[in-house]
Amino acid sequence: MTSGFLTLATVRPDAAGRPVVRARHRVVDLAAYSRFKYGDGLVAVELASALASLAARVPRLLSDPRGFLVAVPGYDVAPPAAASLLAPFLGELGASHPYPSPPRAAVRVRRRRASPSDFAAMSHAQRGLALRATDLEVVDDVRGRTVVVLDDVRVTGTHERAMTDALRSAGAGRIIHLYVLSTGGDDPTIEARINAVAVRTVADMAALAQMAGYVPNARVLRALMTASAAEVEEFCASVPESVRRWVEETVRTDTLGAAPANRAGAERVLDVLRGAWAAGA
Repeated sequence: MTSGFLTLATVRPDAAGRPVVRARHRVVDLAAYSRFKYGDGLVAVELASALASLAARVPRLLSDPRGFLVAVPGYDVAPPAAASLLAPFLGELGASHPYPSPPRAAVRVRRRRASPSDFAAMSHAQRGLALRATDLEVVDDVRGRTVVVLDDVRVTGTHERAMTDALRSAGAGRIIHLYVLSTGGDDPTIEARINAVAVRTVADMAALAQMAGYVPNARVLRALMTASAAEVEEFCASVPESVRRWVEETVRTDTLGAAPANRAGAERVLDVLRGAWAAGA
């Protein structure tokens, strides 16, 4: 069994600590990437197409007569931003890159325990405590199969190791991780700075939620649970009803809302939503 990773671009801090992109296979615009992290589905399509081209350069994928399976980072109900890469990635592969056998739909990996706080802002040690392979459950059959894992950023490799160990325990053969960005891991908190390049406020999130192709995700949910009631009210007043209903359902059912650090914030979001429904919003 083997595993490895490829990335479209690397990011390093400049002298002032600001993230700077260094292209490997493709230049990635950090402002667009920041919007993708908060639900910009149109950017996700562009990034997925680039990742499909990257996958097509891997001889091991071309040589497997059974094709390969595709996974994204484990989650409960609220998907990570990387989940929005899946459908366009599979679509691009099917349309533009011939394989002996086409890749199948996603392998579902369920995460049993939510991170206690924003993973992007954690140190090396905190990340190691927040996620272990035992927190992940591979739902589908991967025995003997090649699995490609799509993810947005490689920072310390904590999530990569957990996914690799979980997939290996489930019997996977080759495991290849494809990333949009890699940071090198010297300063894990650079991930939070990258995420905030273009989206810094709840109002920024609300503007994205009104755009075509918007895909809500766990990062949006976590941001709302740490926002003030006034900010949540502003968000709910400006986004489509479908987004408000997604937020309500996901706060109620995802382990993210049940985490001790998030319970007060989850209840605050639900209070605002109850008020909005009562007012006929």
